[in-house]
Amino acid sequence: MNSTPKTPFTPARKLGSAHRAIPASEMQQLCYAESNPVNDDEEPMNLPLSDMTDPVGLPSGASLAVIADVLFSYSIRIGMLRRMPDNAPMNPEITKSDLLELFSILAARKIPFMLVGGMAMNCYIPERLTRDIDLIMAKKDLQALPEVKLHHETNSFGNGQYKSIPVDILFAEDRFFRTIKEHFSVALKLAEQTIDCATVDGLLAMKLYALPSLYVQGNLTKVQRYEKDLIYLLNAEKTANVDRAMEAVKPHVSDAQLTELNNIIKEIERVRSQQQERAQRMLTHERKR
Repeated sequence: MNSTPKTPFTPARKLGSAHRAIPASEMQQLCYAESNPVNDDEEPMNLPLSDMTDPVGLPSGASLAVIADVLFSYSIRIGMLRRMPDNAPMNPEITKSDLLELFSILAARKIPFMLVGGMAMNCYIPERLTRDIDLIMAKKDLQALPEVKLHHETNSFGNGQYKSIPVDILFAEDRFFRTIKEHFSVALKLAEQTIDCATVDGLLAMKLYALPSLYVQGNLTKVQRYEKDLIYLLNAEKTANVDRAMEAVKPHVSDAQLTELNNIIKEIERVRSQQQERAQRMLTHERKR
């Protein structure tokens, strides 16, 4: 079984200054496995969730099969966005048996990993669909998991497949991903097993860390999605601490990037404040009716 911390959310730890800043050339690659050749114009997050499926999430005590439900929901949305005929049969590649088998193998072989990315976000906001599973795992541990076939790999991550399940591996040898794994982990107790999952602050840090390279690439579709994710996480979790997230990011970005990230956070906080004020005004008007 994957080792897990004894307490749900670990207290903030001093990250220190030993982390070397990642070169800009490598930052260009690090959208944590988001470089898979997928048409991101077909991102389903812009669609009302009620259009096709009920909200799915990954609460404590749920079955791992919920992950397959999330992936299947994504495949349905993509089918709709591609304007498939209404009578076209849905033959999803994602199967619950493959998903349960993968996590069973990870547990049986005692391979340490942590769930991150869109799937981990489902622990906090059940409306977040995703096309794959993101895991932080040591590159050397992949030797014990030959069933996952990598078809793209860099020094920091690899895109792969386990049967019908798309799997993105973020290598724990990378300083930033190791920081997330070691300092931002929560024990998620599911029906079949307990797994390590990113805390909300860890997810905030990963989104913030990816933004500079997305801006450099001109990938504004993902920029908008990631900044929305930041708002969703901050709204959903009162314990979210963006300052702690930035503490993790700071050693790994340039001064200029840090300045821009701080500006993004200020803009997000302004938007959240405006939304909260508007909600209060509308509630007051409703009560006066």
